[in-house]
Amino acid sequence: MKKMTEISKMNPIDFVKTLENDEKRQESIELINYLKDTFGWEAKLWGEDTIAFGKYHYEYKSGRSGEFFIFGFSPKKKKFSFYTPLYVEGHESLVKKIGVKKHGKSCLYFDSIHTINFDALKEFIELGIKFIENQEGYEILNDPGEE
Repeated sequence: MKKMTEISKMNPIDFVKTLENDEKRQESIELINYLKDTFGWEAKLWGEDTIAFGKYHYEYKSGRSGEFFIFGFSPKKKKFSFYTPLYVEGHESLVKKIGVKKHGKSCLYFDSIHTINFDALKEFIELGIKFIENQEGYEILNDPGEE
């Protein structure tokens, strides 16, 4: 079992083709295309089921360091899980504008991409990218288009 912190060799589209639900497959492809077209990064499969974009290096003051994706999603059986470096806390009004009904600390959950406001999602992702750029010890490793 591959960890979510490791890039898989499997193509994300090939992974999407393995999804049992036709609607989930179609919406995943639409979301991949939207995120690639909007932000410029190619989709990569991280772990076994997370389709992610961009990559950054982090190093904490403790010396612990690693690499992780900037944002991504996992098409779970019932919901999409959308991962971002930006904590929901402090951004509740924007999360509400996106249209998600449930969220975790830095994860948004939605049933369908047709229920979300893409302009608000784009704004939330952009804030996450700025968060990474402004963190001491964090560095975005690839510019859009540089894979």
